Amino acid sequence: MAKSGQKNNIYNETDINETNDDEYESESTENPFLDAIPSLNNQVFIQASQVDEQKLIQDFFKYAQRRSKSRKLIKIIFVVTVPMMILSVIFGIYLMFVFLFFALMLLTPPLILIECDIHNVHYKYKEYVIQKAIGNKVEDMIYKNTFDFPFKLYKSLNVIKKGNKYCSEDIITGKYNDVYFVQSDLDIKYENGSTHKVYFSGRWIIIDYPKKFSGTVVVNDNDFDGADREDLEVIKLENSYFNEIFTVKTSDMQLGYYILTPQIVERFINLKKNINGNIIACFKDGLLHIFVNDGKNSFEPDIDKVDFIDDVMRFVKDFSLVSETIDILKVNHGVYAQSEIQTSVNQTQHQNHSNSTPSQSSGSGIGIQGGRF
Repeated sequence: MAKSGQKNNIYNETDINETNDDEYESESTENPFLDAIPSLNNQVFIQASQVDEQKLIQDFFKYAQRRSKSRKLIKIIFVVTVPMMILSVIFGIYLMFVFLFFALMLLTPPLILIECDIHNVHYKYKEYVIQKAIGNKVEDMIYKNTFDFPFKLYKSLNVIKKGNKYCSEDIITGKYNDVYFVQSDLDIKYENGSTHKVYFSGRWIIIDYPKKFSGTVVVNDNDFDGADREDLEVIKLENSYFNEIFTVKTSDMQLGYYILTPQIVERFINLKKNINGNIIACFKDGLLHIFVNDGKNSFEPDIDKVDFIDDVMRFVKDFSLVSETIDILKVNHGVYAQSEIQTSVNQTQHQNHSNSTPSQSSGSGIGIQGGRF
């Protein structure tokens, strides 16, 4: 188990019961996610031209072979020594037990060093393949193999059951089609003794929404058992097929109808058709969070079968989840251009004309803050 506020370097896992909620602050920057993830400000934009491709592939292939051999050796050592150690204790041959124990201790450090070397080359290889795969599609791209997005933000969304293990990796941020985004693999689990439950396994994509707003609207896949939100109000939309697939909850009814225009409703349906998994979306305070629960680990090369061209093609496919989400939802394409605020709009009018801007509710404090067009 990771110590307080620390991550397991192998699995990049944080025990969320022991994580503090420190505030994160940094200087303002054009990419809003660099403010939220301070460590990315120390990352250098990926430059494929500065990499010796042939040498990198050869190094990765060499270390992949070493890893395969080291893991086979580890299996052999444990298969042979552990039973012998057990038998030596059973039959009282304690000298043999001590010998086997110290032999095991002496062999472990070199094998760990091999794994560490492989991890470094693995990271450099993934960074380069990501650049080759999507560098021409994403401006100012930054990649980091660990995930440093503040847990406080994830917890504040409250759309997925908490669990007690928060595991993530492969963070990518940049601008695609004039839209800033950040994405990462994410696993949320609950472990307690023999109890093991996976609450979420897939991708977390955050999009800088072109229309700024305050408040919360949650679109939950009806096949996904998410967090209970009794603080939000359930609303129904006119699209009956959408209502069969998703449940919508919102902190403000007017905001819910404003954001979920007929166009966006259709696009969520199309997104669901294009994804083999559950979709959970949360519009909150000017950001769109999309969780895709498909059980996949993205941007991972096959270290047991090194094929650079195949890895590039697979990474292109992995990124399509981000690019197609932005394209399908047509973020920043003018769908949300602000219309004149209506002074008197009842609930029925909002359902029939949900693409109009709602009047601000003086009691709730929820409302539209203005667009960027």
